[in-house]
Amino acid sequence: MTPHPSQRAAIFMATAALFAAPFVLQAQEQYPAKPISWIVAYPPGGGSDFLARTVATRLGRQLGLLALL
Repeated sequence: MTPHPSQRAAIFMATAALFAAPFVLQAQEQYPAKPISWIVAYPPGGGSDFLARTVATRLGRQLGLLALL
């Protein structure tokens, strides 16, 4: 008896989660292992620069990093 397609999908997802779990757990312990660089390809003082600095500051707070601007 073959499993229903939805059962096959559930089995596939469960198997994928079991195989991926060690890699995900290892990545969470090490992230970020080095500083994150964000390159803004526009001159300082413009709207893109202001937006990038604002987002970087908030992202740094959420990740628990120091935002060096």
